[in-house]
Amino acid sequence: MNLESVRSDVAAACRELAGAGLVTGSAGNVSVRVGELAAVTATGARFAAMTAADVTVVDLAGTTVPGGASAPARTVTSRCAHSG
Repeated sequence: MNLESVRSDVAAACRELAGAGLVTGSAGNVSVRVGELAAVTATGARFAAMTAADVTVVDLAGTTVPGGASAPARTVTSRCAHSG
């Protein structure tokens, strides 16, 4: 699975959640683990207008992989959810 595709899928899921009225604004985060990395919605990104560029990639220690958006403040929570 390629990371760009995963980032696009996360963004699409965010837009669907917003369209269904399940989230508003930039509340919450969506993340997906891919091997030793996780794609996570960036801080402040609005779900209804989410693009792949708004999805950052972090390693399981929470360090942002170069080329992504700003990691969310809740990266540690996402990291814990995806570890093990």
